[in-house]
Amino acid sequence: SNLGLEVYKADTSLHVPYDASEDELTEALETMPTIGQVHVTRTIENSGYSWTVTFLTNVGDVPELVPNNAGLLGPYPAVDVRTLFQGEEPDNYMAYTVEASTENTNSFVLPQLTTGTEYFVRVLATSDVGDGEYSASDPVSLTPAGEPDAPSVVTLETYTRDSLLVTYDEDADANGEAVTDYTITWDRDPEFGTSPASVTVPVDYRIQKIYTSAHTPPFTEDSTFTVSLGDYHGD
Repeated sequence: SNLGLEVYKADTSLHVPYDASEDELTEALETMPTIGQVHVTRTIENSGYSWTVTFLTNVGDVPELVPNNAGLLGPYPAVDVRTLFQGEEPDNYMAYTVEASTENTNSFVLPQLTTGTEYFVRVLATSDVGDGEYSASDPVSLTPAGEPDAPSVVTLETYTRDSLLVTYDEDADANGEAVTDYTITWDRDPEFGTSPASVTVPVDYRIQKIYTSAHTPPFTEDSTFTVSLGDYHGD
C-alpha cells in the first residue's frame, strides 16, 4: 500500500470437518509448514468432539492454535483450544536447517558439542507442504571425542646393567573416549629419528594412585574420605 505497510498471512489448515477423524485432523494440521508432525487422538465430548494434539517435531513451547468457527454450522456452534501441557525444550537440544543440495548425499558438522557427552541425532526433510518423518541416525548415538592428552608423570631409572625402568601414571585425559593402551617408545636419538623401538601396554588398573588437595592446607583435623570400586558413593 501507499503507507508502506507489509501484510503477513499466517498459515491456515485445510477445512476440518466437524467430526474429523484422527487421521483427517492430522493431515489438515501437517499441511501447514509451521506445524511439523503431530499425534492426534479423538474422544466424544458432550454434543461434540475433542481432539488432543501432541506436537512431535516442533520441540519446545509452541504458539497456541487459533480456531476459526466461521464455517461451523449449527445451533450456537463453538470451537475452542486449550493448552494442556506447555512444551519444554530438552536440555542441550539443538536443531539446524541445511539447504538441500543436488548431491544424493549431504553432510553437516554438528558444532560446539561437549566432549564425552552422548548425542542422539535424527533428520527430516522439509518442503513447502510441511515436515516429513524423522529418520534416526545409524548408529543412533555417538560421543564426540579427541585424541588423549599426554600422561602427567613419566619417570626413568636404571633397573639392571642392561635395562631401564619406565614408570608412568595412567592419568591421560581421555577426551571423550576411554584410553585403552599406552605406547612406550625408546631410541638412542633424542629426536626419535633413527630406529625407535616401542611396546604397547594395555591399560592396567591394578595399580591406582589416590590424590588429595585443599585450597589452603593443612586439612581440617579428623577430616576423612572414603573410596569404593565402581560408581558407588557410600558412607
